[in-house]
Amino acid sequence: MEVRGIIHDLNNALTTVLGHAEWLLSLEPEGSPRHREADAIRAAAENAARLTRDLREWVRAGAPAPPARANVPLAPMEPPRLPHAGRRLLLVDDQPEVRDSLAEMLRLLGHDVTTAANGREGLQRLVERPIDLILTDFSMPDMDGLALAMQAGRLRPGVPVLLLTGWGHEIEGRPEAICGVLPKPVTLRDLRNAVERAAA
Repeated sequence: MEVRGIIHDLNNALTTVLGHAEWLLSLEPEGSPRHREADAIRAAAENAARLTRDLREWVRAGAPAPPARANVPLAPMEPPRLPHAGRRLLLVDDQPEVRDSLAEMLRLLGHDVTTAANGREGLQRLVERPIDLILTDFSMPDMDGLALAMQAGRLRPGVPVLLLTGWGHEIEGRPEAICGVLPKPVTLRDLRNAVERAAA
């Protein structure tokens, strides 16, 4: 497997871990032993996410592997702000664990989330119900996120699309419907900010 594929798979795994940690944090009283354990898992996953972003940048630049570094101090977790809660979101991702994790994070933010396992299923969901914002993985078999954005734009003009990718903003020829690109791994804060920007 090439380095880009490994980083992509690692970003998907970290998105899943971060989603589960956020979900556990929402269930446990602050200061309880389980809350502290979930917070430690979230902190470790966020640190790993930063390291993967660094590695992705080094690979892009064609530089040699980065030197090892000590644990990076983490910024304190911000409580969720919910000014744009209640949006009807369509989440499309072919990897069930990533899809489920992202859906739970979006629900924690107060959104109504409909999920789809692929682009065709996503288009069907778009026909069946009103949607305010589509969040889709870029790299999917059969129909990638760009093709989904173009077809969704024909079905529902004006519905913005947020593209999720393990390779950051490295997307060429983005259709107008794409309001932003969100690099994986994705944290609760990333999702909140991206949805707020798309809703503005």
